[in-house]
Amino acid sequence: MLRPLLSAALCALPFAVQAANLYGFVDESGVAHFSDVADDHRYQRLRLPGSNAAIAPRRTLSAAPKVTAELRKRIVRIATEHGIAPTLALALVEVESGFRTEARSPRGALGLMQLMPATAARYGVADPLDVDANLRGGMRYLCDLFALFGRAELALAAYNAGEGAVARHGNAIPPYAETQAYVPRILARHAELSGQAGMIHSDYRGAPSTCIR
Repeated sequence: MLRPLLSAALCALPFAVQAANLYGFVDESGVAHFSDVADDHRYQRLRLPGSNAAIAPRRTLSAAPKVTAELRKRIVRIATEHGIAPTLALALVEVESGFRTEARSPRGALGLMQLMPATAARYGVADPLDVDANLRGGMRYLCDLFALFGRAELALAAYNAGEGAVARHGNAIPPYAETQAYVPRILARHAELSGQAGMIHSDYRGAPSTCIR
């Protein structure tokens, strides 16, 4: 069985994707848990695309959006430049925008990494719909969140809900339904991508010192 703490699960992700099932939940303290055995009633199955497991009730991963080879290369290159695991970056972009370079949210977030105007300005992104500028701004932000919180699940929660929300809830995943679904979804997709043959990997393991400003 995989260790339940998400930080440990990240180090074991290549093992995680070998399991027929991957389960996850976020506890009352905002800590995300993954396991290959549902030995707690709070676990929900995260169905990885390509798995033969039966479709689980309530929450499953939908079919992955298509990404061009050129865009995938750009995401991998810029993620690696910033010390971010390419598979984590691909999973985040997929969830945020479905790889749509001109994605716009009702709240005003723009581009592949769905940068809010204030975030774009903070990282000097003059045109959030410019692919490389958007990716670099988003990667720098994610990198700073790793440096601030030190744990993958908290960095992702802060990317979704804002660093202030994570801090206000005692450095835990905020009790927002969207955020508590967002974090396991990205990490489950990250796990699947990590197990695909031919995927380019960096040596990133979550250490803030690997981030390039």
